[in-house]
Amino acid sequence: MELNVAEGIIKNTTTNMEYSTDGNRFTSARNGNTPVAFVNGMEISIREKGRGNEINFRELQTVGKMKFEQAELNSIDYDIQAGTIIKGTEYEYKIANDPWRDVGVGTEITFKPGSLQFRKKR
Repeated sequence: MELNVAEGIIKNTTTNMEYSTDGNRFTSARNGNTPVAFVNGMEISIREKGRGNEINFRELQTVGKMKFEQAELNSIDYDIQAGTIIKGTEYEYKIANDPWRDVGVGTEITFKPGSLQFRKKR
């Protein structure tokens, strides 16, 4: 099992598992991937369902944010008219309420009104 914070899921779960976001209350997991509303600093624990397993759990991970230094952000440039993002191949971008997209080689970017955000690739 592992967390995918960007997609809001715990990967590779089964219905025989329960997860907790506070260490006290446990919620049934789903087969495959289990959706979770992650918050920075949240500790995710998981355990097998069943009587007697109340104290038999393990911490998967603490949700955190990747470091994104101002110098890194300043190195990314873009050209709205040309539809390009320059020096952004290590990042994903989001415009307004659109989903996150891989910058890729930085061409064929469709800009529109709204905020432009960047984050490191997972």
